[in-house]
Amino acid sequence: MSILIIGAGGVTSHMMQQLLKMCDPNGKDNIVVVDGDELEARNLDRQLFSERSIGSNKAIALRNLYPQIKAIP
Repeated sequence: MSILIIGAGGVTSHMMQQLLKMCDPNGKDNIVVVDGDELEARNLDRQLFSERSIGSNKAIALRNLYPQIKAIP
């Protein structure tokens, strides 16, 4: 199964852990997240990222949390 997600902000950052639980445990599923935005401090109140990710691309920051996904900035 291949999944393409556009946007790595609020909804995606909250659902990713559950989505990964539904995927093939052998890593056969392919999840790609595309986002061109950078994480800002004001995003942290509604998005599941840490302060150390501020200034990073959101897709890359999400991949840092979940290395099994692919990120396209």
